[in-house]
Amino acid sequence: VSCAFDNICNVWSTQNFSLLGSYTGHTNFVFYGLTLSDGLRVASIGNDYMLRVWFWHNLTTQFVWSSGGMQLNALEQLAANVLAVGMFDGTVRMFDLATGASLPNISSLLKAGQGISGLRAYTNTTLLLVGNTANVALIDWQTLALIGNNTDVGPSSLSRYEIAHSDGSVLIATTGINRLYNWDWRTGAVNFPFEIVQAGSTFILFPSKYTFCVYKSLFC
Repeated sequence: VSCAFDNICNVWSTQNFSLLGSYTGHTNFVFYGLTLSDGLRVASIGNDYMLRVWFWHNLTTQFVWSSGGMQLNALEQLAANVLAVGMFDGTVRMFDLATGASLPNISSLLKAGQGISGLRAYTNTTLLLVGNTANVALIDWQTLALIGNNTDVGPSSLSRYEIAHSDGSVLIATTGINRLYNWDWRTGAVNFPFEIVQAGSTFILFPSKYTFCVYKSLFC
């Protein structure tokens, strides 16, 4: 699924790259589309301040939620029937994917006034990594408890967060000052092992514990 500034989400075949269909439910450009774990639905957020969950095979809408004019910045599926949406006001809204009903919100756990810019869920756990422009926190999304909080990752904006190790103890984040940070939320330690020449817009982690690539700077 690809979503773009033409307000459309396109569904593509991974076998021959043909266009399978175009979802046109949004009325302004679409920030992000997330294919859900059932393989049947897509969640998307756009500049129309709408969350839409829809079926890619027939392009019909399951449910729509409006933020009332608040920008939606991030999406993450937490469980088979739980979806999280990160908002500009620093709140993480959660929804029941079976019914579309709102679940309890995660709020006031991050530095005030900083909009959510990233969400990453730990597989098969209730842990959720939440980041904004100056803070990274680990939260138990079922109990809404704060597990770990790091506000010392640098003076510039954070751009991406990933869970780096299989035991969940360390994550890596890129920032606007061209540095990759290594944060152990269990001990609170923050290390700065990697300097890069150009700011990385995004990166991926490979199965090896120590291997990753930063796209924009072509650094591996």
